[in-house]
Amino acid sequence: MPRFRAVLRRALLVGAAALVVAPAQAAAVPDFAISPGGTTRGLGQSLGLDFRSGILRAAWGDDSAGLSGNPDPASSELAFARVSVAADESVTVGGTVNASRAPGDQAGASLAVNPTNLQNLVAVSDGQSAICCSSATFRAWSFDGGTTWQGATDLPGGINGGGPQVAFDSFGNAFVAVIDQAVFDRPTLRVYLSVDGGVTFSELPLPASTELDAAPKLAVGPGAVWVAFTRYDGVARVATAAARVSGLGQVGAFTIQKAADSGFARLPDIALGPDGAALVVYEARPTNGFPTLQAQVDSDGLGAGGFGAPSAVANIGEYGSEALPKVAYDAGGRALVVYRDQERRATTQDVLLQFSGDDGVTWSAAQRVNDDVVSETRLVPDIAVESGGSRLAVAWFDRRAGDLRLRGRILDGVQTPPTPVSPLNLAAVPGSQTRIELSWVDRSSNESGFQVTRTGGGSTAVFTVGANVTSFADTGLAESTEYTYVVRAVNAAGTSTATNRAVAKTLATPPPAPTNLTAVGGGFSRIDLAWTASDRADAYQVFQSRDGVQFAQVTTAFKNSAMIFGLEPGVTYFFTVRAFNSGGVSGFSNVASSTTQLAAPAAPSALTAVATSSSSIRLAWTDRSSNEDGFQVEESRNGKSFRRVATVNPNTTSLTRFGLRAGTTYSYRVRACNSAGCSASTNVASATTPR
Repeated sequence: MPRFRAVLRRALLVGAAALVVAPAQAAAVPDFAISPGGTTRGLGQSLGLDFRSGILRAAWGDDSAGLSGNPDPASSELAFARVSVAADESVTVGGTVNASRAPGDQAGASLAVNPTNLQNLVAVSDGQSAICCSSATFRAWSFDGGTTWQGATDLPGGINGGGPQVAFDSFGNAFVAVIDQAVFDRPTLRVYLSVDGGVTFSELPLPASTELDAAPKLAVGPGAVWVAFTRYDGVARVATAAARVSGLGQVGAFTIQKAADSGFARLPDIALGPDGAALVVYEARPTNGFPTLQAQVDSDGLGAGGFGAPSAVANIGEYGSEALPKVAYDAGGRALVVYRDQERRATTQDVLLQFSGDDGVTWSAAQRVNDDVVSETRLVPDIAVESGGSRLAVAWFDRRAGDLRLRGRILDGVQTPPTPVSPLNLAAVPGSQTRIELSWVDRSSNESGFQVTRTGGGSTAVFTVGANVTSFADTGLAESTEYTYVVRAVNAAGTSTATNRAVAKTLATPPPAPTNLTAVGGGFSRIDLAWTASDRADAYQVFQSRDGVQFAQVTTAFKNSAMIFGLEPGVTYFFTVRAFNSGGVSGFSNVASSTTQLAAPAAPSALTAVATSSSSIRLAWTDRSSNEDGFQVEESRNGKSFRRVATVNPNTTSLTRFGLRAGTTYSYRVRACNSAGCSASTNVASATTPR
């Protein structure tokens, strides 16, 4: 299959329930309940899972009545349980332990087991409120396999978008990654280290940053620790902090890198391959593109190569909660990802699993993990691979008949599903009044064809096209009608999951020209337009001219009137209007004209008066208007009573008064006038003729 770069839209299952063929189930052993009762709050956005030596350990937020020791029943506690897994994948769920027994909400759990001492466990969660904010991280540690716990809230927390995370490496180092939001508008990634089994932690230095961080996820591997998170620099992108580890307490300097082309990323997860490759999977939700799950791999791990280009894993559905992908590597070096289903079937939701044998470049078809049982929602999926084995454990919150519990599934590995891989990037564009053109990306090599499902116009229709076809023209449609499409690949084994939902509206017949256009002056700088509306018009384009010949569009109106502002006073303007809709534009209306009201001119300024002889004084001023008909010059011999003594032509800026008396003081002022009136007068300027 080719390598795909994706900017992909949301996927939504459309069509009658009879058309749905769910992905093949991954195993025959049923899923099972882990939590002791129904919970209502405190889920957060992560679970804690560890699977080794036939024991699945789980940590989660729980406020159910079956969890004892809650000092505040209205809030959730950090719960822990051990599940014994037999060789045939049958399970025995042990008693649930309250690991926090602390006031406030503990949610968004993460769990780690110390490989150097399997009785040593550490769990972390948001420390105060799973609904809004957490000013601290709750952490708990156990040295008896989770029977008893001690806790503390001495690490910072914040509005995290994923919860704090914990991981043990093979040396026994315990790492915790949190988002510190002590400064509310500056969430900052912090990483802590414990060398005493999680009893105490000290902060590890990270390169300074002024950008915003969120949603950390931890991964450890041979000689390395990695944190994946989002870093906002104007756009949210996947970033990683990674360091070499050479022994207990021996952690090198962290380096930060961003995954190229990971813009608009949300909620990344990270896993380290057996060859040291770092694989991140995240939700990409561009503002003007197609939401999808994306994968990117840093093939040389801590080397200098960096992350390669993103590849598409799956479509993302249109629902409020996130898909929350979680990624892991199995013993054979395959990358596995689980996520909340993107199809959103009419009666239920699913947890889906896909795998990749080439570090996330190409992915298998999706297969359902949960039982084929109706559930209103399935949330916060997580996956753990049994250490040293091939079995997998998947867990999620599952609401069946109103009862929300943590449920799990044990899989004895995964096989390539016989169903095809879902197509991607479905686009729909109108081709005419009766035609819509579809196109998509074919990712499968085993489809026998593609099933196109259309809804709209009061009906549902299904069309089939052949293998390797990537376009379809839907014809015979109703004019100006919206239709919705999804596409699935099909073969004898069933159908793939659906593409994103694509919506298009057939074109309309262009409207007739507007009529009865009128233009009425509304002041010095405004003209009001009105016209008779056109049938089928979506809006109107308004054109303006000063000579009645050369017109240019000045605005778009969404009703049959418009006010045109910013015009010059005393100028005649010409207008015409045409209607448009999705099918095109109409002809032009009649031409209407109107003249803006003439405004009085601006006042002149900077008047000066200089005696040039015993009988003359020269006046000069600054002309500040462009619409005067002339200037009136007024004179006074007492500086109080003025009379007009001259009127001069427009654009004149000086005048000499003759015939004056010697030894007399004269005062002057000037104003500009036109047919609309006169401006204010200038300053008063005075001069005295010599004797």
